Amino acid sequence: MGTVKLTQFIQPFGKRKKTSVELPDEVCEMSKGQILSCEMMPNDYSKVVFYSRKKEWEEEDEECEIANNGPGDNSPKNVLEQLIRRVNQMQDAPQDTKEAVDIDYKR
Repeated sequence: MGTVKLTQFIQPFGKRKKTSVELPDEVCEMSKGQILSCEMMPNDYSKVVFYSRKKEWEEEDEECEIANNGPGDNSPKNVLEQLIRRVNQMQDAPQDTKEAVDIDYKR
């Protein structure tokens, strides 16, 4: 097990605090290429939002996941690990891979 470091934004004014989570060594290694942060949902403290992006990506390319603030499959620790793994597998920033979609809303 190793330590993953992230920035926590604290309500109500978004004060920044450094925090860490113990995760498997493999995931800790993946996280080194990412910028990680988290915050509680503003009106629902039972939820935590995690953000991740590769260091070379723009801030608007962040990926996010929402966790339940408690134990279980959707616990913060499990969701953070899943997010780190998912972002690590991405070759390009999300904005670079989106294709334009022509949708006809006149039905």
